[in-house]
Order: sequence, then structure tokens, then C-alpha cells
Amino acid sequence: MTRITPPPEVDLFGNPVETAAPSKPVKARAVTSDMDLIESVIKTARSDGYVVSGLQERVYRVEGKQGGVYEVAAAPVYEADAVRQLIEQNVLTVGGGHECRYHNNREGQCNAVLVPSVTRRRADRWAALQRPSNWKPATTGKEAS
Repeated sequence: MTRITPPPEVDLFGNPVETAAPSKPVKARAVTSDMDLIESVIKTARSDGYVVSGLQERVYRVEGKQGGVYEVAAAPVYEADAVRQLIEQNVLTVGGGHECRYHNNREGQCNAVLVPSVTRRRADRWAALQRPSNWKPATTGKEAS
């Protein structure tokens, strides 16, 4: 059996073109279906809040506000992944820029994570539902990951 080789790629004028090397696959983020974790993240986003910072969109939890500057600390990895997942699914949105002070006393710009009214109503409905009797008791998120 003869193997057929594809013809080399050429440009508009017939000149051979180098094909691009395949790029590295992008590492997929962990997706969670843990409703206790999702509810916990939405509850935290509604009360204390989250911010994202930098090109990597690192997720930080707001711990307070002092003189118009947010005091923030890095969110745990499982929680940060859940926040990014909810942002990608448009359950949470990224808002305007604010000044932030990180735990190493470094200051910089960060963007607030907002909870749209649709998400607030959905979370209120979830909170009013009764858990089925065959479900495990509610967890804080880390134990279930």
C-alpha cells in the first residue's frame, strides 16, 4: 500500500509556506458541579466580595476596606476556580477598577466581581429549597472537592 503525502502548502503566488507547529494544548480549568461550593461562592460574592487582578485574573477575597482601598487576600484554589467558572458562565460579572492592598502591603488595581440581580434571585430560590433526604449534609466546598 502506498502512502499518499499531502501537497505542501503554498501561498497566493504559489510559493511554499511553512506550516505552523501545533501549539501546546491549553490546560483546562477544573469544572465543579458542587452546588454547596457554588452557593458558598455566590454568598461570599454578595457579602464580602471578590476581586480579580492582573492578566491572569487571579481571584482575591475582599477582607475589608480602609480609606477607599480594598484589603484583599488570595482565595483558595478551589474557590478561585469556582469564581472563574461562574464568570465564564456569566453567572458573575467583572466590574470596574478599584485600588487594592494585598497582604504583602503591595498596592495595585483590581476589578470587582459583581453579582447580577438574576443571580441574586436564583441564589435566593436555591436557599429556599429543601435538600433531598438522600443528600449529604451541606459542606463548605473544600471537603467536597
